[in-house]
Amino acid sequence: MPVHAVIIESRIVGARPGALADRLILDGRLAGVVDGATAKDWDSPAAPDGARIADCVAEVIRATAGEASAAGTVRQASAAVSGLHSQAGVPAGSGSAATFAAVAVEHRQVWRVGDAHVAINGAQIAELPTGEAIVAQARALVLRQCLAAGMTVDDLRRHDRGREATQPLLRALTGLRNVAVEGGYGAIDGRPVPDCFIELIALPDGPCEVVLATDGYPRIAQDLEQAEKFLRTRLAEDPLMIADPPATKGWMIGADSFDDRSFVRLALPAHV
Repeated sequence: MPVHAVIIESRIVGARPGALADRLILDGRLAGVVDGATAKDWDSPAAPDGARIADCVAEVIRATAGEASAAGTVRQASAAVSGLHSQAGVPAGSGSAATFAAVAVEHRQVWRVGDAHVAINGAQIAELPTGEAIVAQARALVLRQCLAAGMTVDDLRRHDRGREATQPLLRALTGLRNVAVEGGYGAIDGRPVPDCFIELIALPDGPCEVVLATDGYPRIAQDLEQAEKFLRTRLAEDPLMIADPPATKGWMIGADSFDDRSFVRLALPAHV
């Protein structure tokens, strides 16, 4: 008899109305979160945006329902996104991308490509290191200088001079997407994802609880209420998102948060 997970709670919220690029997959066989990347100035205008790619990735994951391997699922998702690029008449990888984490119940694993948060029985599973931390630190440095020069927090929430100043670094980071070198990272953008960026995280044989969340939650938590509390506290204390750990963007005036966010907590029975 197939084993199914029990979805305990979930949430998905856009940082701005009408611009949600996160996706939730709530299936007892394969549940997860997908994070479509924010559009960049250098993305090809004809290429699919992060929301469309996130839709495509979520559709593939739902369709496989854990029947394929992690690598096979990533290949199928990459091929589907490549098809979107072909339809638009642009090369794969010339636009946005999406990352994900999902619990494959039959495999008794969490699959992850990118920087989604994962916690198993309350223990966080660290994300693979990338060059994004360097970009975030540089942005924080610029914004601290702006504050020292007399600009207000609200000034910088209207016009993020730190993100503006770090555009060349963000572009360099994007150039390392799906490149297996130091600072590189994996994402579904229509091109092959190197095996080193496809994480397979084993789940314990006993009953376990898993939390998955996109990086719109700056800190992992054991439940949704706590995750929302951590987020609201961080935004109130650090709306520019320059404290530890800093982010590559802040909480802009008029937005609900600094980024889209999605969260799912689920329980698995013991492996028989």
